[in-house]
Amino acid sequence: MHFDPLEVPGAFLATGQTFVDSRGEFTEWFKHKELEEITKQKFAVVQANTSVSNTGVLRGIHFSRAKQSKWVGCLSGAILDVIVDLRVGSPTFLKSIFTKMEPTNPQLLLVPAGVGHGFLSLENKSVVSYLLTSPYSPNDEFAIDAFDSDLNLDWPEAEYLRSKKDEEASALNDHIKGGTLPRF
Repeated sequence: MHFDPLEVPGAFLATGQTFVDSRGEFTEWFKHKELEEITKQKFAVVQANTSVSNTGVLRGIHFSRAKQSKWVGCLSGAILDVIVDLRVGSPTFLKSIFTKMEPTNPQLLLVPAGVGHGFLSLENKSVVSYLLTSPYSPNDEFAIDAFDSDLNLDWPEAEYLRSKKDEEASALNDHIKGGTLPRF
């Protein structure tokens, strides 16, 4: 795997190698030792999740105060993934990075603790897999409205389908005033 650091401290985009032959394809999409050696971050998997989303489904922007890092990959379909540095005191506070992810170009994203995450499904039945360093903890999980003007996210024109939780997500300023944002 090849790891490229992103402009948000602790975030990396990893590119896996796909091997193709007459049987199909094979891709390594997670190598614990390489991830920790190259990124200098501990990454102990304690939970794995998979989502399947149709075209136009927008998930996020989600973040956790549980010191949760994520390893995110698109196993089928295609997504426009976004991370947003929500860590108060970070030199890149509110910096966002979009990445188109699809299995034909196997890229994986290391989302460090305290960084917000979301994605837009670009195809029906897009499958996204997440490895997490902490289990789901309802008291530590939060969402910010993906269309909050203070985030300044440049989403493409689409008909969006969001969960009730994401549609009713608080504004960034509410999290700032309420002290729910993580610290760098």
